[in-house]
Amino acid sequence: FLLTGQLIETAHIHEMRQPFFVSDAMIKDLEETCRALEDASAPALLALGQRLQGYQDAGRIVVRDHPFWTLPLFFSQFPDDLMGDLSGADLIVFKGDANYRRLLEDRHWPPTASLEAITAYMPRPFLAVRTIKSEIVVGLPEGKAEALTREDPTWLINGDHGLIHLVDMG
Repeated sequence: FLLTGQLIETAHIHEMRQPFFVSDAMIKDLEETCRALEDASAPALLALGQRLQGYQDAGRIVVRDHPFWTLPLFFSQFPDDLMGDLSGADLIVFKGDANYRRLLEDRHWPPTASLEAITAYMPRPFLAVRTIKSEIVVGLPEGKAEALTREDPTWLINGDHGLIHLVDMG
């Protein structure tokens, strides 16, 4: 959508050499997905596959990997080369509960703590998207965590809730 709508010029996708968790995407997964879409009989899927492959061929989708993504380190410990790469982005998008936990150094912050303040080490604005599956959450309005706990005592771990945080860094 972002590429087709001309909202971005290039998407740099950081994938893993091997999965850290069973559901982690690897470079071969993107390649296999594009091939499957290009072989699809449904016209919309075929067109999507061709479009994605065309973006890759034109250098508008750039796939990268780095050993850091599968190390047990926090994002505050990005190596210099990866930090330099991320510094060139207009927006960094992090997906998933594990990445959220790595942003927060897997610490239990007050639920009203500021994600922007905690992640002042980030070089560029970022978007964090996650399904909540761990007892770590920040950026909530005063009283929201308590209200959610009264409604559903397992809201932090049952995967029924999610968060989208945009940190502008500006």
